Amino acid sequence: MLDVLNQILCWIVAIANMVLWAIMTGINALIAAIGAAVAGIVSLLPNMPAGPDWGGVPTEVFSYANWVFPLGFLVTSIAGLAVLWLAWQAVAAILRIGKVI
Repeated sequence: MLDVLNQILCWIVAIANMVLWAIMTGINALIAAIGAAVAGIVSLLPNMPAGPDWGGVPTEVFSYANWVFPLGFLVTSIAGLAVLWLAWQAVAAILRIGKVI
Protein backbone atom coordinates (compact mmCIF):
# COMPACT_ATOMS: atom_id res chain seq x y z
CA MET A 1 0.00 0.00 0.00
CA LEU A 2 2.83 2.36 0.88
CA ASP A 3 4.49 1.70 -2.47
CA VAL A 4 1.32 2.70 -4.34
CA LEU A 5 1.06 5.97 -2.40
CA ASN A 6 4.73 6.68 -3.10
CA GLN A 7 4.13 6.17 -6.83
CA ILE A 8 1.10 8.48 -6.73
CA LEU A 9 3.22 11.14 -4.98
CA CYS A 10 5.95 10.73 -7.61
CA TRP A 11 3.38 11.20 -10.39
CA ILE A 12 1.96 14.32 -8.73
CA VAL A 13 5.47 15.79 -8.34
CA ALA A 14 6.28 14.93 -11.96
CA ILE A 15 3.08 16.58 -13.21
CA ALA A 16 3.80 19.68 -11.11
CA ASN A 17 7.31 19.85 -12.57
CA MET A 18 5.90 19.55 -16.10
CA VAL A 19 3.45 22.38 -15.43
CA LEU A 20 6.23 24.59 -14.09
CA TRP A 21 8.40 23.71 -17.10
CA ALA A 22 5.53 24.62 -19.45
CA ILE A 23 5.01 27.97 -17.72
CA MET A 24 8.73 28.73 -17.86
CA THR A 25 8.89 27.76 -21.54
CA GLY A 26 5.91 30.00 -22.27
CA ILE A 27 7.52 32.96 -20.50
CA ASN A 28 10.78 32.37 -22.39
CA ALA A 29 8.85 32.24 -25.68
CA LEU A 30 7.11 35.52 -24.77
CA ILE A 31 10.45 37.17 -24.03
CA ALA A 32 11.87 35.88 -27.32
CA ALA A 33 8.81 37.22 -29.16
CA ILE A 34 9.24 40.65 -27.57
CA GLY A 35 12.92 40.62 -28.56
CA ALA A 36 12.04 39.67 -32.13
CA ALA A 37 9.43 42.44 -32.29
CA VAL A 38 11.93 45.02 -31.02
CA ALA A 39 14.53 43.78 -33.52
CA GLY A 40 11.97 44.06 -36.31
CA ILE A 41 11.05 47.60 -35.31
CA VAL A 42 14.72 48.61 -35.08
CA SER A 43 15.40 47.12 -38.51
CA LEU A 44 12.76 49.45 -39.97
CA LEU A 45 14.69 52.52 -38.84
CA PRO A 46 16.72 54.32 -41.51
CA ASN A 47 20.50 54.07 -41.66
CA MET A 48 22.59 56.61 -39.81
CA PRO A 49 23.54 59.60 -41.95
CA ALA A 50 27.14 60.19 -42.96
CA GLY A 51 29.32 62.27 -40.68
CA PRO A 52 29.78 65.97 -41.32
CA ASP A 53 32.31 67.07 -43.90
CA TRP A 54 35.04 69.03 -42.20
CA GLY A 55 36.49 70.31 -45.46
CA GLY A 56 36.59 73.94 -44.29
CA VAL A 57 38.32 73.21 -40.99
CA PRO A 58 41.47 71.07 -41.12
CA THR A 59 41.60 68.20 -38.65
CA GLU A 60 45.06 69.32 -37.54
CA VAL A 61 43.49 72.35 -35.85
CA PHE A 62 41.25 70.06 -33.80
CA SER A 63 44.16 67.78 -32.92
CA TYR A 64 46.28 70.70 -31.72
CA ALA A 65 43.36 72.16 -29.76
CA ASN A 66 42.73 68.77 -28.16
CA TRP A 67 46.42 68.51 -27.23
CA VAL A 68 46.34 71.92 -25.53
CA PHE A 69 42.95 71.44 -23.85
CA PRO A 70 41.66 67.84 -23.66
CA LEU A 71 38.09 68.19 -24.84
CA GLY A 72 37.31 64.47 -24.41
CA PHE A 73 38.06 64.66 -20.68
CA LEU A 74 35.97 67.82 -20.39
CA VAL A 75 32.96 66.21 -22.09
CA THR A 76 33.32 63.05 -19.97
CA SER A 77 33.58 65.09 -16.77
CA ILE A 78 30.54 67.24 -17.57
CA ALA A 79 28.50 64.17 -18.51
CA GLY A 80 29.49 62.41 -15.29
CA LEU A 81 28.58 65.43 -13.20
CA ALA A 82 25.24 65.73 -14.99
CA VAL A 83 24.44 62.07 -14.28
CA LEU A 84 25.39 62.46 -10.62
CA TRP A 85 23.28 65.62 -10.30
CA LEU A 86 20.25 63.94 -11.92
CA ALA A 87 20.68 60.92 -9.63
CA TRP A 88 20.77 63.22 -6.60
CA GLN A 89 17.63 65.00 -7.79
CA ALA A 90 15.83 61.65 -8.08
CA VAL A 91 17.01 60.51 -4.63
CA ALA A 92 16.13 63.87 -3.08
CA ALA A 93 12.61 63.70 -4.53
CA ILE A 94 12.12 60.24 -3.04
CA LEU A 95 13.50 61.41 0.30
CA ARG A 96 11.18 64.45 0.25
CA ILE A 97 8.22 62.17 -0.29
CA GLY A 98 9.34 60.14 2.72
CA LYS A 99 9.79 63.42 4.67
CA VAL A 100 13.43 62.57 5.38
CA ILE A 101 14.79 65.88 4.07
